[in-house]
Amino acid sequence: MGVFKQGPSLINAGQPVRNPYSLTNKASVIFIDQPVNVGFSHSKARVANSGQGSKYVVSFLKLWFEKFPKYRNLDFHIAAESYGGTYASALTKEIIADGTFKLKSVIIGSAVIDAKAYFPQYYKMPCGLTEVSPSLVSNTTCQKMAAAAPECLKQLDACYDNKNDKTCFDASSTCWGTLGSVPKLSGRNWYDIRQTCGQPGVECELKDLDTERYVNQPSVLRTLGVESTGLKYASCDEKVFGEFWRSADAMKPHHRNLADALKANIPVFIYGGDADMLCPVRANLQTAEELVWGGSDEFKQARFQGYTSRTTGKKVGLTKSAKGLKFTRIHDAGHEVGWYQMDTLEQMYDEWFQYVKTRI
Repeated sequence: MGVFKQGPSLINAGQPVRNPYSLTNKASVIFIDQPVNVGFSHSKARVANSGQGSKYVVSFLKLWFEKFPKYRNLDFHIAAESYGGTYASALTKEIIADGTFKLKSVIIGSAVIDAKAYFPQYYKMPCGLTEVSPSLVSNTTCQKMAAAAPECLKQLDACYDNKNDKTCFDASSTCWGTLGSVPKLSGRNWYDIRQTCGQPGVECELKDLDTERYVNQPSVLRTLGVESTGLKYASCDEKVFGEFWRSADAMKPHHRNLADALKANIPVFIYGGDADMLCPVRANLQTAEELVWGGSDEFKQARFQGYTSRTTGKKVGLTKSAKGLKFTRIHDAGHEVGWYQMDTLEQMYDEWFQYVKTRI
């Protein structure tokens, strides 16, 4: 629930408290429950993939700006984290094709947008093949996964080529059944590899479950005006999840939409935390460096520089940019940087907005 991580309030001991690092300090923000039938959004229609969902969002945005025309002339950015990166990528494509809105930039954090980059990292991180963590699983397991990687990537190539649901579902089954199984075997938190969750195979709770419990209190539902609908807020709707799983939405090459944005001179910012095992930051970087557009070579050749916190004056990450594409890796942060370093998240967005505003 981004509204409680990047919005004006946080949940502390079951109660809302002011968030001093809210993105609403820097921008007017529309938080959207996406796709339809998750959160408090509801419809008789069913959405089975990010492309379908993006059409509903564009329709909603048109209605919203008709209702609130005073916001029409503000710079318009899309921002999303985690699986929201897939939604945002598809929405970028839909907005460019529709032509109603002038999109200023796209911001993708800790995201799932390129399965070919992500699946190899699902075994490399817990196998100790990165600098983030020592090996957490057996050598035998790591050797088996290294041997299984080529078949996973081969099937993903076929999925990327034809985008057929059946082909992509087969790739999903193969890749999750092999490489995607390793993080759970590590006994560590998918969202932060530094944290132990108990026995192998046990997945830690999402950090926003406290928020979910707060929102579903009768008094809060009444205040939000949704009590009469009978809806309860859930971080993941099982029916919608099933639709997306069967369509193998996560396997599709959504990252190509970001390349198209860059070709259209729309800047893109990608970031992540280096302890994130669910959406590994190394995969984020690989995706950024493999985007095909006019500035590809300059971005690949760009050198990393230290990223310094304005709050502490200390180095908190690494960053590089070229020709409208920026990538930032934040140290000591897991899945969704704002849960770990809210001040850093606010700083990154603030600097990005200023860059886009002054960009020629």
